[in-house]
This record gives sequence, C-alpha cells and structure tokens, in this order.
Amino acid sequence: MLALSLMGTFVVFEYDQFHQFQRQHRQLNKKLSTLQKEKIDALEAWDKYASE
Repeated sequence: MLALSLMGTFVVFEYDQFHQFQRQHRQLNKKLSTLQKEKIDALEAWDKYASE
C-alpha cells in the first residue's frame, strides 16, 4: 500500500512538472516570436534608412 501511495505521489509530481514545463515552453515561444518580430522590424527600419 505504501508503494502504491508513493507511486501515486510520483505520478502527480511528474504530471505537475510536465505542465509547468509546457507553460514555460509556451512563454518562451511567445517571447521568441516577439523578439523575432522586433528584429524584423528593426532590420526593415534600418534598410529603409540606409536606402535613403
């Protein structure tokens, strides 16, 4: 019974860790997308400035 209880605790802990990882992954992907858009905007602005 103790082994079953420990196994259940382990499964819940791993499940929580997995969801925490997924949340962090989504946040990092959003940040990466934002940074890539900012980089593209900066390069376009630089290209426009350089062509003048």
